[in-house]
Amino acid sequence: MKRKKRLVSYLLVCMLSMSMGLIASAEKSTEATPAWVSNEVQTWKELDLLRGDSQGNLLLKNEVSRVEFITFINRIMNHQVESNKLINDVPDDAWYASEMKKAIAAGIIQGDEKGNMNPTQPLTREEAALILTRIFQLSSSKVETQTFQDHDYISAWAKDAVYTLKHAGFVIGNSTGNFEPKKSITRAEAIKMINNVMGQLIADDKVHSDITGTNLVINTSGSTLSNVNLTGNLYITVGAGEGTIVLENVNVAGTIYINGSAKVVIRNSHVEQLIVNHADVSTTVELDGSTTVTTITLQTVSQLVVGPQSSIDTLTVNAASVVTGTGVIGKAVINAANVSLSQTPKVLTLNVKEVIIAGKVVTKEELENEQTDNNTSPGTDTSTPSPKVTKLYTYEQLLSIAKPTESEALVQQYISFLQDPTYTPSIASSASEVPDFTNALTFVNADFDVKPSIFASLRGINTSILNEKRTILWIGTDAGVTQIKLSDNSMKTYNLENKQLSDNRVLLIIADGSKGIFAITETGVSHIYQ
Repeated sequence: MKRKKRLVSYLLVCMLSMSMGLIASAEKSTEATPAWVSNEVQTWKELDLLRGDSQGNLLLKNEVSRVEFITFINRIMNHQVESNKLINDVPDDAWYASEMKKAIAAGIIQGDEKGNMNPTQPLTREEAALILTRIFQLSSSKVETQTFQDHDYISAWAKDAVYTLKHAGFVIGNSTGNFEPKKSITRAEAIKMINNVMGQLIADDKVHSDITGTNLVINTSGSTLSNVNLTGNLYITVGAGEGTIVLENVNVAGTIYINGSAKVVIRNSHVEQLIVNHADVSTTVELDGSTTVTTITLQTVSQLVVGPQSSIDTLTVNAASVVTGTGVIGKAVINAANVSLSQTPKVLTLNVKEVIIAGKVVTKEELENEQTDNNTSPGTDTSTPSPKVTKLYTYEQLLSIAKPTESEALVQQYISFLQDPTYTPSIASSASEVPDFTNALTFVNADFDVKPSIFASLRGINTSILNEKRTILWIGTDAGVTQIKLSDNSMKTYNLENKQLSDNRVLLIIADGSKGIFAITETGVSHIYQ
Protein backbone atom coordinates (compact mmCIF):
# COMPACT_ATOMS: atom_id res chain seq x y z
CA MET A 1 0.00 0.00 0.00
CA LYS A 2 2.83 2.39 0.88
CA ARG A 3 4.54 1.52 -2.41
CA LYS A 4 1.36 2.37 -4.31
CA LYS A 5 1.11 5.73 -2.52
CA ARG A 6 4.77 6.48 -3.29
CA LEU A 7 4.16 5.51 -6.94
CA VAL A 8 1.11 7.79 -7.19
CA SER A 9 3.05 10.63 -5.61
CA TYR A 10 5.90 10.08 -8.03
CA LEU A 11 3.54 10.14 -11.02
CA LEU A 12 1.91 13.35 -9.80
CA VAL A 13 5.29 15.00 -9.46
CA CYS A 14 6.22 13.89 -12.99
CA MET A 15 2.96 15.21 -14.44
CA LEU A 16 3.41 18.53 -12.64
CA SER A 17 6.96 18.76 -13.93
CA MET A 18 5.80 18.12 -17.49
CA SER A 19 3.10 20.83 -17.13
CA MET A 20 5.65 23.28 -15.79
CA GLY A 21 7.87 22.37 -18.71
CA LEU A 22 5.12 23.25 -21.19
CA ILE A 23 4.55 26.58 -19.45
CA ALA A 24 8.26 27.30 -19.47
CA SER A 25 8.54 26.39 -23.14
CA ALA A 26 5.59 28.66 -23.93
CA GLU A 27 7.27 31.53 -22.15
CA LYS A 28 10.50 30.85 -24.02
CA SER A 29 8.95 30.70 -27.50
CA THR A 30 11.49 32.02 -29.97
CA GLU A 31 9.12 32.52 -32.91
CA ALA A 32 10.02 35.77 -34.68
CA THR A 33 7.33 38.38 -35.33
CA PRO A 34 7.78 40.37 -38.57
CA ALA A 35 8.42 44.04 -37.83
CA TRP A 36 5.63 45.17 -40.20
CA VAL A 37 2.98 43.49 -38.04
CA SER A 38 4.60 43.57 -34.58
CA ASN A 39 2.41 46.39 -33.20
CA GLU A 40 -0.77 44.68 -34.34
CA VAL A 41 0.32 41.32 -32.91
CA GLN A 42 1.06 42.88 -29.53
CA THR A 43 -2.31 44.69 -29.49
CA TRP A 44 -4.20 41.55 -30.48
CA LYS A 45 -2.51 39.53 -27.74
CA GLU A 46 -3.47 42.14 -25.17
CA LEU A 47 -7.09 42.09 -26.41
CA ASP A 48 -7.12 38.27 -26.42
CA LEU A 49 -7.87 38.25 -30.15
CA LEU A 50 -4.77 36.20 -30.91
CA ARG A 51 -3.88 32.95 -29.20
CA GLY A 52 -0.98 30.62 -29.87
CA ASP A 53 -0.46 26.88 -29.65
CA SER A 54 0.60 24.97 -26.54
CA GLN A 55 4.18 26.13 -27.06
CA GLY A 56 3.14 29.76 -27.32
CA ASN A 57 3.86 29.98 -31.04
CA LEU A 58 1.53 32.26 -32.98
CA LEU A 59 2.25 30.50 -36.29
CA LEU A 60 2.25 33.82 -38.14
CA LYS A 61 3.59 32.32 -41.38
CA ASN A 62 0.91 29.65 -41.59
CA GLU A 63 -1.97 29.87 -44.04
CA VAL A 64 -5.30 30.95 -42.58
CA SER A 65 -8.32 28.74 -43.09
CA ARG A 66 -11.83 30.11 -43.53
CA VAL A 67 -12.78 29.18 -39.97
CA GLU A 68 -9.63 30.75 -38.47
CA PHE A 69 -10.39 34.02 -40.27
CA ILE A 70 -14.03 33.85 -39.13
CA THR A 71 -12.90 33.15 -35.56
CA PHE A 72 -10.86 36.37 -35.62
CA ILE A 73 -13.97 38.27 -36.74
CA ASN A 74 -16.16 36.61 -34.10
CA ARG A 75 -13.75 37.71 -31.37
CA ILE A 76 -13.62 41.27 -32.66
CA MET A 77 -17.40 41.55 -32.93
CA ASN A 78 -17.96 39.58 -29.71
CA HIS A 79 -20.45 37.29 -31.43
CA GLN A 80 -22.16 34.99 -28.92
CA VAL A 81 -25.41 33.79 -30.50
CA GLU A 82 -25.17 30.51 -32.41
CA SER A 83 -27.37 29.47 -35.31
CA ASN A 84 -29.24 26.17 -35.12
CA LYS A 85 -28.82 25.65 -38.85
CA LEU A 86 -27.35 22.28 -39.84
CA ILE A 87 -24.08 22.55 -41.76
CA ASN A 88 -23.20 19.71 -44.11
CA ASP A 89 -19.45 19.79 -43.67
CA VAL A 90 -19.15 20.95 -40.05
CA PRO A 91 -19.45 18.10 -37.50
CA ASP A 92 -21.10 19.14 -34.23
CA ASP A 93 -18.08 17.89 -32.27
CA ALA A 94 -15.55 19.88 -34.34
CA TRP A 95 -13.64 22.52 -32.38
CA TYR A 96 -14.79 25.13 -34.85
CA ALA A 97 -18.50 24.19 -34.94
CA SER A 98 -19.40 26.93 -32.47
CA GLU A 99 -17.46 29.57 -34.43
CA MET A 100 -19.17 28.62 -37.68
CA LYS A 101 -22.61 28.75 -36.06
CA LYS A 102 -21.85 32.18 -34.62
CA ALA A 103 -20.81 33.42 -38.05
CA ILE A 104 -24.00 32.09 -39.64
CA ALA A 105 -26.15 33.73 -36.95
CA ALA A 106 -24.34 37.03 -37.56
CA GLY A 107 -24.80 36.73 -41.33
CA ILE A 108 -21.08 36.63 -42.06
CA ILE A 109 -21.15 33.46 -44.15
CA GLN A 110 -23.74 31.58 -46.17
CA GLY A 111 -21.99 28.62 -47.79
CA ASP A 112 -21.88 27.36 -51.36
CA GLU A 113 -24.72 26.02 -53.51
CA LYS A 114 -24.56 22.67 -51.70
CA GLY A 115 -24.76 24.20 -48.25
CA ASN A 116 -21.08 23.54 -47.48
CA MET A 117 -18.96 26.05 -45.58
CA ASN A 118 -15.54 24.57 -46.43
CA PRO A 119 -14.23 25.62 -43.00
CA THR A 120 -10.72 24.21 -43.25
CA GLN A 121 -10.06 25.43 -46.79
CA PRO A 122 -7.28 28.05 -47.00
CA LEU A 123 -8.58 31.58 -47.56
CA THR A 124 -7.26 33.63 -50.46
CA ARG A 125 -6.39 37.31 -50.24
CA GLU A 126 -9.27 38.32 -52.52
CA GLU A 127 -11.74 36.23 -50.48
CA ALA A 128 -10.51 37.96 -47.32
CA ALA A 129 -11.06 41.35 -48.96
CA LEU A 130 -14.62 40.46 -49.92
CA ILE A 131 -15.47 39.20 -46.42
CA LEU A 132 -14.10 42.36 -44.79
CA THR A 133 -15.97 44.78 -47.06
CA ARG A 134 -19.21 42.94 -46.34
CA ILE A 135 -18.70 42.74 -42.57
CA PHE A 136 -17.62 46.37 -42.23
CA GLN A 137 -20.12 47.56 -44.87
CA LEU A 138 -17.45 49.31 -46.91
CA SER A 139 -17.92 50.60 -50.44
CA SER A 140 -16.33 53.11 -52.76
CA SER A 141 -17.75 55.15 -55.62
CA LYS A 142 -14.30 56.06 -56.91
CA VAL A 143 -13.12 54.75 -60.25
CA GLU A 144 -9.72 53.13 -59.95
CA THR A 145 -7.11 54.74 -62.18
CA GLN A 146 -4.02 53.12 -60.68
CA THR A 147 -4.71 49.41 -60.61
CA PHE A 148 -2.57 46.62 -59.19
CA GLN A 149 -0.10 45.09 -61.60
CA ASP A 150 -2.01 41.81 -61.43
CA HIS A 151 -5.40 43.51 -61.85
CA ASP A 152 -6.47 41.02 -64.55
CA TYR A 153 -5.98 38.12 -62.15
CA ILE A 154 -8.39 39.52 -59.57
CA SER A 155 -11.76 37.75 -59.87
CA ALA A 156 -14.61 39.93 -61.13
CA TRP A 157 -16.60 39.27 -57.95
CA ALA A 158 -13.71 40.54 -55.82
CA LYS A 159 -12.51 43.61 -57.71
CA ASP A 160 -14.92 46.05 -56.09
CA ALA A 161 -13.93 44.79 -52.64
CA VAL A 162 -10.19 44.82 -53.34
CA TYR A 163 -10.21 48.36 -54.70
CA THR A 164 -12.52 49.59 -51.94
CA LEU A 165 -9.84 48.51 -49.46
CA LYS A 166 -7.15 50.04 -51.66
CA HIS A 167 -8.94 53.41 -51.84
CA ALA A 168 -9.22 53.46 -48.07
CA GLY A 169 -5.52 52.65 -47.68
CA PHE A 170 -6.22 49.31 -45.99
CA VAL A 171 -4.26 47.29 -48.59
CA ILE A 172 -1.32 48.49 -50.66
CA GLY A 173 0.03 45.40 -52.40
CA ASN A 174 3.59 44.14 -52.37
CA SER A 175 6.80 45.81 -53.48
CA THR A 176 6.17 44.90 -57.12
CA GLY A 177 2.70 46.45 -57.13
CA ASN A 178 0.84 43.12 -57.09
CA PHE A 179 -2.09 42.24 -54.85
CA GLU A 180 -1.65 38.46 -55.33
CA PRO A 181 -5.40 37.77 -55.17
CA LYS A 182 -5.22 33.97 -55.47
CA LYS A 183 -2.50 33.57 -52.86
CA SER A 184 -3.53 32.03 -49.53
CA ILE A 185 -3.39 34.69 -46.84
CA THR A 186 -1.10 34.04 -43.86
CA ARG A 187 -2.00 34.64 -40.22
CA ALA A 188 0.28 37.69 -40.13
CA GLU A 189 -1.28 39.13 -43.30
CA ALA A 190 -4.79 38.43 -42.00
CA ILE A 191 -4.04 40.21 -38.72
CA LYS A 192 -2.64 43.21 -40.61
CA MET A 193 -5.55 43.43 -43.08
CA ILE A 194 -8.26 42.98 -40.45
CA ASN A 195 -6.61 45.45 -38.07
CA ASN A 196 -6.32 48.07 -40.82
CA VAL A 197 -10.06 47.84 -41.45
CA MET A 198 -11.07 47.47 -37.79
CA GLY A 199 -9.02 50.40 -36.55
CA GLN A 200 -9.30 50.54 -32.77
CA LEU A 201 -11.33 48.18 -30.57
CA ILE A 202 -13.15 49.02 -27.34
CA ALA A 203 -13.82 45.72 -25.58
CA ASP A 204 -14.60 46.83 -22.03
CA ASP A 205 -17.05 48.96 -20.02
CA LYS A 206 -14.58 51.68 -19.05
CA VAL A 207 -14.17 55.38 -19.86
CA HIS A 208 -12.08 56.24 -22.93
CA SER A 209 -11.16 59.68 -24.19
CA ASP A 210 -9.13 61.52 -26.83
CA ILE A 211 -9.43 58.90 -29.57
CA THR A 212 -8.47 59.70 -33.15
CA GLY A 213 -8.21 57.45 -36.18
CA THR A 214 -10.09 55.94 -39.10
CA ASN A 215 -12.49 53.26 -37.84
CA LEU A 216 -13.49 52.20 -34.33
CA VAL A 217 -15.32 49.09 -33.08
CA ILE A 218 -17.23 48.85 -29.77
CA ASN A 219 -18.16 45.26 -28.89
CA THR A 220 -19.19 45.65 -25.23
CA SER A 221 -21.78 47.90 -23.57
CA GLY A 222 -21.18 50.11 -20.54
CA SER A 223 -18.39 52.25 -21.96
CA THR A 224 -18.25 56.03 -22.25
CA LEU A 225 -16.23 57.60 -25.08
CA SER A 226 -15.42 61.30 -25.19
CA ASN A 227 -13.45 63.57 -27.51
CA VAL A 228 -13.45 61.15 -30.42
CA ASN A 229 -12.55 62.17 -33.97
CA LEU A 230 -12.89 59.55 -36.70
CA THR A 231 -12.33 59.99 -40.42
CA GLY A 232 -14.12 56.68 -41.06
CA ASN A 233 -16.83 54.67 -39.34
CA LEU A 234 -17.83 53.67 -35.81
CA TYR A 235 -19.28 50.18 -35.36
CA ILE A 236 -21.41 49.16 -32.36
CA THR A 237 -21.64 45.41 -32.76
CA VAL A 238 -24.35 42.92 -31.92
CA GLY A 239 -22.02 41.61 -29.22
CA ALA A 240 -22.32 44.88 -27.30
CA GLY A 241 -25.39 43.47 -25.57
CA GLU A 242 -28.26 45.47 -24.05
CA GLY A 243 -26.45 47.96 -21.80
CA THR A 244 -25.76 51.64 -22.49
CA ILE A 245 -22.99 53.24 -24.53
CA VAL A 246 -22.36 56.99 -24.23
CA LEU A 247 -20.65 58.95 -27.00
CA GLU A 248 -19.83 62.51 -25.95
CA ASN A 249 -18.20 65.16 -28.08
CA VAL A 250 -17.58 62.80 -30.98
CA ASN A 251 -17.10 63.70 -34.63
CA VAL A 252 -17.65 60.86 -37.09
CA ALA A 253 -17.02 61.76 -40.72
CA GLY A 254 -18.31 58.40 -41.92
CA THR A 255 -21.15 56.33 -40.49
CA ILE A 256 -22.14 55.06 -37.06
CA TYR A 257 -23.47 51.53 -37.56
CA ILE A 258 -25.60 50.34 -34.64
CA ASN A 259 -25.93 46.61 -35.19
CA GLY A 260 -26.63 45.67 -31.58
CA SER A 261 -29.42 46.26 -29.08
CA ALA A 262 -27.41 48.48 -26.74
CA LYS A 263 -28.90 51.88 -25.91
CA VAL A 264 -26.70 54.55 -27.51
CA VAL A 265 -26.59 58.12 -26.17
CA ILE A 266 -24.91 60.67 -28.46
CA ARG A 267 -24.23 63.98 -26.74
CA ASN A 268 -22.84 67.28 -28.10
CA SER A 269 -21.56 65.56 -31.21
CA HIS A 270 -21.64 65.69 -35.01
CA VAL A 271 -22.28 62.57 -37.05
CA GLU A 272 -22.49 62.49 -40.82
CA GLN A 273 -24.59 59.33 -41.04
CA LEU A 274 -26.17 56.91 -38.57
CA ILE A 275 -27.73 53.55 -39.49
CA VAL A 276 -29.62 51.33 -37.05
CA ASN A 277 -29.86 47.73 -38.24
CA HIS A 278 -30.57 45.19 -35.52
CA ALA A 279 -33.31 42.73 -36.40
CA ASP A 280 -33.98 40.94 -33.10
CA VAL A 281 -35.11 43.64 -30.67
CA SER A 282 -35.83 47.36 -30.63
CA THR A 283 -32.79 49.63 -30.38
CA THR A 284 -32.85 52.97 -28.59
CA VAL A 285 -30.84 55.98 -29.75
CA GLU A 286 -30.85 59.29 -27.86
CA LEU A 287 -29.53 62.53 -29.36
CA ASP A 288 -28.67 64.84 -26.49
CA GLY A 289 -27.23 68.33 -26.16
CA SER A 290 -26.16 70.10 -29.35
CA THR A 291 -25.90 66.92 -31.42
CA THR A 292 -26.35 67.22 -35.19
CA VAL A 293 -26.74 64.27 -37.58
CA THR A 294 -26.89 64.74 -41.33
CA THR A 295 -28.77 61.52 -42.11
CA ILE A 296 -30.31 58.81 -39.94
CA THR A 297 -31.72 55.58 -41.37
CA LEU A 298 -33.78 53.26 -39.17
CA GLN A 299 -33.63 49.94 -40.98
CA THR A 300 -35.11 47.98 -38.08
CA VAL A 301 -37.52 48.58 -35.19
CA SER A 302 -36.16 51.51 -33.20
CA GLN A 303 -36.84 54.16 -30.60
CA LEU A 304 -35.25 57.49 -31.45
CA VAL A 305 -35.19 60.43 -29.05
CA VAL A 306 -34.25 63.84 -30.48
CA GLY A 307 -33.30 66.23 -27.67
CA PRO A 308 -34.48 69.87 -27.72
CA GLN A 309 -31.13 71.24 -28.93
CA SER A 310 -30.38 68.37 -31.34
CA SER A 311 -31.21 68.17 -35.03
CA ILE A 312 -31.44 65.75 -37.95
CA ASP A 313 -31.26 66.91 -41.56
CA THR A 314 -32.87 63.80 -43.08
CA LEU A 315 -34.56 60.90 -41.28
CA THR A 316 -35.52 57.76 -43.22
CA VAL A 317 -37.67 55.19 -41.44
CA ASN A 318 -37.84 51.71 -42.98
CA ALA A 319 -39.34 49.81 -40.03
CA ALA A 320 -41.95 50.31 -37.31
CA SER A 321 -40.38 52.92 -35.02
CA VAL A 322 -41.18 55.60 -32.45
CA VAL A 323 -39.52 59.02 -32.74
CA THR A 324 -39.92 61.36 -29.77
CA GLY A 325 -38.39 64.59 -28.50
CA THR A 326 -38.63 68.23 -29.52
CA GLY A 327 -35.46 68.57 -31.58
CA VAL A 328 -35.53 69.62 -35.24
CA ILE A 329 -36.13 67.08 -38.04
CA GLY A 330 -35.58 68.68 -41.42
CA LYS A 331 -37.00 65.99 -43.70
CA ALA A 332 -38.64 62.69 -42.77
CA VAL A 333 -39.16 59.89 -45.30
CA ILE A 334 -41.55 57.24 -43.98
CA ASN A 335 -41.38 53.90 -45.80
CA ALA A 336 -42.96 51.62 -43.19
CA ALA A 337 -46.22 51.17 -41.30
CA ASN A 338 -46.64 51.67 -37.55
CA VAL A 339 -44.37 54.72 -37.37
CA SER A 340 -45.00 57.45 -34.82
CA LEU A 341 -43.45 60.94 -34.70
CA SER A 342 -44.01 63.21 -31.71
CA GLN A 343 -43.71 66.32 -33.87
CA THR A 344 -44.13 67.37 -37.48
CA PRO A 345 -40.94 67.48 -39.56
CA LYS A 346 -40.32 70.46 -41.82
CA VAL A 347 -40.74 68.22 -44.88
CA LEU A 348 -42.68 64.96 -44.89
CA THR A 349 -42.56 62.28 -47.56
CA LEU A 350 -45.05 59.49 -46.91
CA ASN A 351 -44.64 56.31 -48.95
CA VAL A 352 -47.09 54.22 -46.94
CA LYS A 353 -50.78 54.55 -46.11
CA GLU A 354 -50.42 56.54 -42.89
CA VAL A 355 -48.19 57.81 -40.10
CA ILE A 356 -48.94 59.05 -36.59
CA ILE A 357 -47.74 62.60 -35.92
CA ALA A 358 -48.25 64.19 -32.50
CA GLY A 359 -50.85 61.55 -31.69
CA LYS A 360 -52.87 62.15 -34.88
CA VAL A 361 -53.17 59.80 -37.83
CA VAL A 362 -52.01 61.50 -41.03
CA THR A 363 -52.78 59.62 -44.25
CA LYS A 364 -51.05 59.74 -47.58
CA GLU A 365 -54.36 60.66 -49.23
CA GLU A 366 -54.74 63.68 -46.96
CA LEU A 367 -51.25 64.90 -47.81
CA GLU A 368 -51.87 64.51 -51.54
CA ASN A 369 -55.17 66.37 -51.28
CA GLU A 370 -53.51 69.21 -49.37
CA GLN A 371 -50.88 69.47 -52.07
CA THR A 372 -53.54 69.49 -54.77
CA ASP A 373 -55.49 72.23 -53.00
CA ASN A 374 -52.26 74.15 -52.33
CA ASN A 375 -53.29 74.28 -48.69
CA THR A 376 -50.55 72.28 -47.09
CA SER A 377 -49.68 71.48 -43.54
CA PRO A 378 -46.39 72.81 -42.11
CA GLY A 379 -44.73 69.44 -42.56
CA THR A 380 -45.55 68.92 -46.22
CA ASP A 381 -43.16 69.80 -48.99
CA THR A 382 -45.24 71.30 -51.81
CA SER A 383 -42.49 72.86 -53.83
CA THR A 384 -42.27 71.81 -57.46
CA PRO A 385 -40.19 68.64 -57.48
CA SER A 386 -36.94 68.95 -59.36
CA PRO A 387 -36.11 66.27 -61.94
CA LYS A 388 -34.61 63.20 -60.34
CA VAL A 389 -30.90 62.87 -60.94
CA THR A 390 -29.09 59.63 -61.59
CA LYS A 391 -28.11 57.84 -58.40
CA LEU A 392 -24.87 55.87 -58.33
CA TYR A 393 -24.40 52.79 -56.17
CA THR A 394 -21.49 50.48 -55.58
CA TYR A 395 -22.34 46.78 -55.61
CA GLU A 396 -22.17 46.70 -51.81
CA GLN A 397 -24.51 49.69 -51.42
CA LEU A 398 -27.12 48.12 -53.68
CA LEU A 399 -26.82 44.77 -51.88
CA SER A 400 -27.29 46.52 -48.52
CA ILE A 401 -30.87 47.64 -49.34
CA ALA A 402 -32.82 45.68 -46.75
CA LYS A 403 -36.27 45.90 -48.37
CA PRO A 404 -35.64 46.07 -52.10
CA THR A 405 -38.28 46.72 -54.73
CA GLU A 406 -38.87 43.99 -57.29
CA SER A 407 -36.43 45.60 -59.71
CA GLU A 408 -33.82 46.20 -57.00
CA ALA A 409 -34.15 42.55 -55.97
CA LEU A 410 -33.35 41.49 -59.55
CA VAL A 411 -30.30 43.74 -59.54
CA GLN A 412 -29.20 42.25 -56.19
CA GLN A 413 -29.62 38.73 -57.57
CA TYR A 414 -27.55 39.55 -60.64
CA ILE A 415 -24.79 41.15 -58.57
CA SER A 416 -24.79 38.08 -56.33
CA PHE A 417 -24.15 35.94 -59.40
CA LEU A 418 -21.27 38.17 -60.44
CA GLN A 419 -19.68 37.99 -56.97
CA ASP A 420 -20.29 34.29 -56.34
CA PRO A 421 -16.99 32.41 -56.86
CA THR A 422 -18.90 29.12 -57.19
CA TYR A 423 -21.14 30.39 -60.02
CA THR A 424 -20.12 28.96 -63.39
CA PRO A 425 -22.28 30.55 -66.12
CA SER A 426 -21.61 27.92 -68.75
CA ILE A 427 -23.13 25.19 -66.58
CA ALA A 428 -25.64 27.32 -64.67
CA SER A 429 -28.58 25.59 -66.31
CA SER A 430 -27.94 22.00 -67.27
CA ALA A 431 -31.48 21.76 -68.65
CA SER A 432 -31.11 24.51 -71.23
CA GLU A 433 -28.58 25.62 -73.80
CA VAL A 434 -27.00 29.01 -73.24
CA PRO A 435 -27.70 31.11 -76.37
CA ASP A 436 -24.81 32.51 -78.34
CA PHE A 437 -25.55 36.15 -77.53
CA THR A 438 -23.09 38.89 -76.69
CA ASN A 439 -22.66 38.88 -72.89
CA ALA A 440 -25.38 36.22 -72.49
CA LEU A 441 -23.22 34.13 -70.18
CA THR A 442 -23.21 36.84 -67.54
CA PHE A 443 -26.94 36.80 -66.95
CA VAL A 444 -28.69 33.82 -68.57
CA ASN A 445 -29.61 31.39 -65.81
CA ALA A 446 -32.45 28.94 -65.23
CA ASP A 447 -33.42 30.72 -62.01
CA PHE A 448 -32.77 34.30 -63.13
CA ASP A 449 -35.91 35.63 -64.76
CA VAL A 450 -34.67 38.70 -66.62
CA LYS A 451 -35.59 39.23 -70.26
CA PRO A 452 -32.56 38.85 -72.54
CA SER A 453 -31.35 41.80 -74.54
CA ILE A 454 -33.54 42.42 -77.60
CA PHE A 455 -30.46 43.37 -79.60
CA ALA A 456 -28.06 41.01 -77.86
CA SER A 457 -26.75 39.50 -81.08
CA LEU A 458 -25.85 42.81 -82.71
CA ARG A 459 -22.20 43.74 -82.70
CA GLY A 460 -21.29 46.31 -80.04
CA ILE A 461 -24.57 46.13 -78.09
CA ASN A 462 -24.34 44.34 -74.76
CA THR A 463 -27.87 44.87 -73.50
CA SER A 464 -31.05 46.79 -74.33
CA ILE A 465 -34.65 47.17 -73.22
CA LEU A 466 -37.86 48.90 -74.29
CA ASN A 467 -40.01 50.72 -71.78
CA GLU A 468 -43.46 49.30 -71.10
CA LYS A 469 -45.19 51.73 -73.50
CA ARG A 470 -42.57 50.96 -76.18
CA THR A 471 -41.74 54.66 -76.57
CA ILE A 472 -38.22 54.66 -75.16
CA LEU A 473 -35.37 52.33 -76.10
CA TRP A 474 -32.41 51.95 -73.76
CA ILE A 475 -29.15 50.51 -75.15
CA GLY A 476 -26.05 49.54 -73.18
CA THR A 477 -22.61 49.20 -74.77
CA ASP A 478 -18.96 49.38 -73.75
CA ALA A 479 -19.28 53.17 -74.15
CA GLY A 480 -22.20 53.69 -71.75
CA VAL A 481 -25.99 53.94 -72.00
CA THR A 482 -27.98 55.57 -74.80
CA GLN A 483 -31.64 56.55 -74.43
CA ILE A 484 -33.55 56.79 -77.72
CA LYS A 485 -36.96 58.47 -77.90
CA LEU A 486 -38.67 56.51 -80.67
CA SER A 487 -41.14 59.26 -81.62
CA ASP A 488 -38.39 61.51 -82.99
CA ASN A 489 -35.22 59.37 -82.62
CA SER A 490 -33.70 61.93 -80.26
CA MET A 491 -30.90 60.53 -78.14
CA LYS A 492 -29.40 61.11 -74.72
CA THR A 493 -26.19 59.55 -73.47
CA TYR A 494 -25.16 58.46 -69.99
CA ASN A 495 -21.53 57.67 -69.30
CA LEU A 496 -18.61 58.03 -66.93
CA GLU A 497 -17.59 61.34 -68.45
CA ASN A 498 -20.89 63.05 -67.55
CA LYS A 499 -20.88 61.32 -64.14
CA GLN A 500 -23.90 59.14 -64.90
CA LEU A 501 -22.07 55.80 -64.64
CA SER A 502 -19.30 54.36 -62.46
CA ASP A 503 -17.65 53.05 -65.62
CA ASN A 504 -18.71 52.79 -69.25
CA ARG A 505 -18.94 49.01 -69.78
CA VAL A 506 -22.63 48.21 -69.30
CA LEU A 507 -23.32 44.55 -68.50
CA LEU A 508 -27.09 44.59 -68.09
CA ILE A 509 -30.07 46.98 -68.12
CA ILE A 510 -33.11 46.26 -65.93
CA ALA A 511 -36.31 48.33 -65.94
CA ASP A 512 -37.00 50.01 -62.59
CA GLY A 513 -40.77 49.39 -62.73
CA SER A 514 -41.48 53.06 -63.35
CA LYS A 515 -39.93 55.22 -66.05
CA GLY A 516 -36.24 54.55 -65.61
CA ILE A 517 -33.67 51.77 -65.55
CA PHE A 518 -30.90 50.23 -63.51
CA ALA A 519 -27.68 50.07 -65.52
CA ILE A 520 -25.24 47.54 -64.10
CA THR A 521 -21.63 48.13 -65.06
CA GLU A 522 -18.43 46.33 -64.15
CA THR A 523 -17.91 48.38 -60.99
CA GLY A 524 -21.29 49.74 -59.97
CA VAL A 525 -24.99 50.35 -60.58
CA SER A 526 -26.68 53.52 -61.87
CA HIS A 527 -30.37 54.27 -61.33
CA ILE A 528 -31.23 56.43 -64.32
CA TYR A 529 -34.60 58.19 -64.44
CA GLN A 530 -36.38 59.06 -67.68
